[in-house]
Amino acid sequence: LPHAENCAFRWIQNRCKPFNSIHAEVRNRKTTASQSCSRQTLLTGLFTQRIYLVLDLSHRQLIRLPHDGHNQPLTWSEEVARYCFVWVTLIGAATLLRLSDGHPELDSLRNQAGPFLRNAIDIFSRFMTIVCCLAISIGGIRMIESQFQQMSPSVGIPMWTMYLSMAVPSLIGVFWVLWRAKHGPVED
Repeated sequence: LPHAENCAFRWIQNRCKPFNSIHAEVRNRKTTASQSCSRQTLLTGLFTQRIYLVLDLSHRQLIRLPHDGHNQPLTWSEEVARYCFVWVTLIGAATLLRLSDGHPELDSLRNQAGPFLRNAIDIFSRFMTIVCCLAISIGGIRMIESQFQQMSPSVGIPMWTMYLSMAVPSLIGVFWVLWRAKHGPVED
């Protein structure tokens, strides 16, 4: 009977190998797609920020339209560059949570601990990271609710789009913390 159980177990294991490789391939594709989406978002934000800063600089230095004797900057381009900077910074910080060494950490206690305590410290660290990300996200949602009608001074876009930069990247950070807990860090 033990031989029959071993044979059945091996038969099932051999039949499941293709499914395991398919699952691993799907997981790798999901990781690659989310990495690509993160990179494209960050690159678009950085490119947009650079364009507006170059536009502002060229307006100030090349066109030189004096207003009361001073070269006035384009206030709307500074505002858009500032918004791009905030979005890129927060999305970048959330995206770095997917890497094993994305953010600095104090690991002297963890390195000296045994395997059980090291695992407990890792779980506590992940839990506190999720709590902080959710707190930032909830704060962003509250800002959206309280300032929903407010418009930006120069561009005139709704300020909730700016406050959304607190909520969305924080939720992306929660996603990456949970992903790392289940699948391990993503290495570029």
